[in-house]
Amino acid sequence: MFAVALGSIYQISDQVFAPVTLVEFPYANCAEGLTALHGTIADGRQFADRHTDDAPSGSELPLRQFRQRLKTTWRHRDRIANVCRDSAKGLRALATIERLRYAEEHGVRFRAAEILPLRLAAEQALQSAQATP
Repeated sequence: MFAVALGSIYQISDQVFAPVTLVEFPYANCAEGLTALHGTIADGRQFADRHTDDAPSGSELPLRQFRQRLKTTWRHRDRIANVCRDSAKGLRALATIERLRYAEEHGVRFRAAEILPLRLAAEQALQSAQATP
């Protein structure tokens, strides 16, 4: 009983007094942050496109892969917005990049859902063509 209590005290103390890990902001200005956000969208889309064919039917894998590729850069989105706050053009660009992100995410989801019926139709058409003398 004493060991359990001591272990609990240690775990609570470790969480309360552990140093907070701060993530360094890697962008020098608004333009760098916007460029990084935009670049990761293209990277995520290309990565998901390369792996859509490998995904099981109905799989959310391409979407998860897309989101994973964006995760590191997009965690800085709010700080980028703060850096861009004095630039109307920067804020408009950020809003447009965000709309693109969600449109691309929708596209990845749609392509993943669309590919299985196309695969099956192609296989059936091929089998039908091969069976016909």
